[in-house]
Amino acid sequence: MPTKSRFVRPRGYTVSRRLHRLIASLPLAFALHAPVSAQTTLSWSSTGSSTLGGDGSWSASGFNWWNGAGAVAWPASGTSNQALFSGTAGTVSLDAAIAANALRFTANGYVLSGGQTLTLNGSAPFISVSGSTVSATLGNNTALVLAGTAGLAKTGTGTLTLSGSAPHSVTGGVTVNGGTLLLSLANLATPADLVPATNTLTLGTGTLTVTGKSTATASQTF
Repeated sequence: MPTKSRFVRPRGYTVSRRLHRLIASLPLAFALHAPVSAQTTLSWSSTGSSTLGGDGSWSASGFNWWNGAGAVAWPASGTSNQALFSGTAGTVSLDAAIAANALRFTANGYVLSGGQTLTLNGSAPFISVSGSTVSATLGNNTALVLAGTAGLAKTGTGTLTLSGSAPHSVTGGVTVNGGTLLLSLANLATPADLVPATNTLTLGTGTLTVTGKSTATASQTF
């Protein structure tokens, strides 16, 4: 009689097949559960440590931001990044063009200065000054320019003062959702329209204050 061939299943065959199927499904599983990019809050630290605040330079390469585990440089795009200014307030000078989704001030007395452009980008950018006794100043008689096309939204119960020596270029509307937005035209050579007149003004629960200079008539149009 002819000998019948018989398939002998190797030991571990079933396990190997199951393992193969599991490995084959991993790419799909990872695709379905891929991490979603979230906004990252980085805290200003002039010393590049967990000691927050202080005077220093905000550059594209300086490790002056604390992420909770270590010092990092500010991300190039800034689209999903919020800059938190807390701890001991100081003067922060921009040494390069910077982009950020939001600025948040929780300590009283911070000043951002320097002849650079600070672009508000990403989704719904804003500047928050938290606390009725907290104030923050952008410009301080330097040519710091706020740019971006998604608008300027002021939030929080504190006071944000724009007092630069150059007009800002931000468009997309000016919204005051809390506290006070103070536009000081005193440092402009021609004290008119610190923010472009093409912006629409929306006042929520906040207040807009415009101050001029003693040597010329000042105006801000919306």
